Amino acid sequence: MLKATVKIEKQMFPKYNAKVYDGDFAILKAYVTSVKEGELHPTAKDKYGCISIKGNVCEFDWFEEYEVILREDEQHPIYGMSYVIKYIGQPYDFSSVDKQQIFLSKILTGQQVESLYSTLDNPFDALENENIELLCTVKGIGHSTANRMIEKYQKSIDYSTAMVELDGYSLSNTIIQKLTHHYGSPDVVVAKVKQNPYILADEVDGIGFKKADIIALNKGIDEHDPRRVEAFIKFILNEAAQNGFSWVYSSTLVQRVREELDNPSDETIINCVQTMVKKGTVWNGEKGKIALKYYYDLEYKIANELYRIANAESRLMCEGWEERIKKVEKLQNWDFTNEQIDGIKMVMKQQVCVLTGKAGTGKSSTVLGAIKSLGDVRFAQCALSGKASARLKEVTGYDAYTIHRLLGFNPKLYKATGSYFEYNKDNQIPLDVLILDEFSMIGGSLFLSLIEAIPTGCKFIMLGDFGQLPSIGSLNLARDITLTPYITTSYLTQIHRQAERSAIIVESMKISEGIQITEDDYTGKEIRGTLKDLEIDIHEDKKETKEKILQHFKEKLTLSGNDIMEVQVIVPMNWRGDTSVFSLNPLLQQIYNPPNEGKAEIELKIFKDKATTFRVGDKLLNIQNNYKLKEYKENEFDESQEDIAIFNGFLGVLKEIKDANLIVYFPIIDKDIIIPKSHWERDKGLILGYAQTCHKGQGSSYHYPICAIDYSHYQMLTREWVYTAITRASKHCVLIAQNSALHYSISQTAIEGKQTFLMEMLEDLYGN
Repeated sequence: MLKATVKIEKQMFPKYNAKVYDGDFAILKAYVTSVKEGELHPTAKDKYGCISIKGNVCEFDWFEEYEVILREDEQHPIYGMSYVIKYIGQPYDFSSVDKQQIFLSKILTGQQVESLYSTLDNPFDALENENIELLCTVKGIGHSTANRMIEKYQKSIDYSTAMVELDGYSLSNTIIQKLTHHYGSPDVVVAKVKQNPYILADEVDGIGFKKADIIALNKGIDEHDPRRVEAFIKFILNEAAQNGFSWVYSSTLVQRVREELDNPSDETIINCVQTMVKKGTVWNGEKGKIALKYYYDLEYKIANELYRIANAESRLMCEGWEERIKKVEKLQNWDFTNEQIDGIKMVMKQQVCVLTGKAGTGKSSTVLGAIKSLGDVRFAQCALSGKASARLKEVTGYDAYTIHRLLGFNPKLYKATGSYFEYNKDNQIPLDVLILDEFSMIGGSLFLSLIEAIPTGCKFIMLGDFGQLPSIGSLNLARDITLTPYITTSYLTQIHRQAERSAIIVESMKISEGIQITEDDYTGKEIRGTLKDLEIDIHEDKKETKEKILQHFKEKLTLSGNDIMEVQVIVPMNWRGDTSVFSLNPLLQQIYNPPNEGKAEIELKIFKDKATTFRVGDKLLNIQNNYKLKEYKENEFDESQEDIAIFNGFLGVLKEIKDANLIVYFPIIDKDIIIPKSHWERDKGLILGYAQTCHKGQGSSYHYPICAIDYSHYQMLTREWVYTAITRASKHCVLIAQNSALHYSISQTAIEGKQTFLMEMLEDLYGN
């Protein structure tokens, strides 16, 4: 990296007479006037003494000086060394005291700004020149405070243009920094936001259409302005996509625009759609479908990859498998059912197939039988979550991987290859068979990365349980793949003999079929099954739910030997009500890990009126992917280590609080990880993990889950929720329920048809 001041001498791209606007990509020749940090590469200068810089740039003036932060690019065989622009901008003109005070008010307290200007002639110069002695003449400012003020000034001055010019846009310093990093220039940020505030909904996490809309309307944009209408259309399509609908009917879209934007003219709506189509939005006038290009392209690529794998010639010799399966049965001392034999036969004949069935029907043992019948083959098995892959290994006896680990996730690869994975479409996994478990949980983007890495000729077997909750997010992969006639699916329905002894299995099967497991007026407790593995505690007054959860939590802690990683409370909702995740966690924390003078703790504000406390010994749940963390080794911080990733859903134990960092042990990767304050505080990346939602626990298993529902969670109550929750248990499950809520849940289903392209795309491929 190089931090320097440059004068722009020549425009190489676009052509010389083409004007470069804010945010446009350009290749420029620049003369370096000073180097502030780093060193110029020995071969960077051309014969005229200029360097090549490229990237998104601000609208510039010739021979003006610009501050830049540059990253060395790879040496080009013809054009030589060049630099990629990470930041470009001019020092802001702070001759106005008003502008100085606006900037300083963003980084200092109001009292500090007032004191500085009532005491000093030019506080800005004092901060710029790091004049600690002068700053200390101000009442209330000592050496440590002065140093902190200077540090804040230095960290923020590069963003000052945007911070001052966008004052009044309700943008935090963090958001302005994110935008500057994205566009590479505070001048570009200012121009972009002032031109169209709705870009904030596209470019900044945490600012959706509604917040951007408030900002835009406050700044005088008309309610029927095309920028607003276009942004709202994009919002509708994105919202639909995140709910699994890749496209919407144009009539539905137009109706929502009219209703929620107070009837803009048809001409405005049509013009906005036409503008979006020119930018890549997919529009099918004949069928009345409209979709964002990203989701259309995603499904198109998935369809083509599935077609490629499914229609390849197998590299394996599958003839004679019937004799080999008999030998397998003899060795394992039990016979496969007719359904399982049909499933094995499907694996032998098809290159891509799906094996599905409820818990206890033997999906894993069926596919394991197929693998053993194939003989000496290179195969791997994977799942989305670490818990699911660990459970897969327990069942099959073979190593299992998370998808990320199988593909060789490494964020450093992206810069060189355009992929985060070592194995990708250009470097495929050397396998003959790949098994994907819990495939109904996986999202479209990761699924594409996986199948692109499957070599032609490799068998691809997907396992799934469609009694579980459908995946959250884009596409409807599991449903589309199992319903298309072009990919063979085998359904297992028969429970194996051992599973018949389990009430968890037997009762979950009833639930998934919509069969009630209690009488209408039933209340009370009982333990069911030969294995005594399902305990139900049913009541009618929802006020009882919380106390029952706390009581069973205490009992199961004792039963588990105080193993907090194997006792998990599962409820439907994060927020709202006495039995939500965020209401229960502090109460469960009080039982398992109460305050103690010998235990360090730290308070974290969640919202203005809500806070949580992390205490050494607490069970924590990670809820944000983070790819650039470090292992804590031998009580040391070592920045030279390779980056380590933790993913949404990882559970860990807080071992130490050190220098505003949390040291968390994650059993799933068996490492102590340093969690910086930026992850756990600003990004809200960690929460207490004693209670979690069913979606967070999907793919995991626990010895003693405690599952609870009542009418506080009305909108989440479905048979899929109850089925998924109780089948998280590996030893014993407690189901706490308001009886009427349980009956309602079992009568409702979360499975629905969604508007996607995949089935139609596969039909087109096979039709051709």
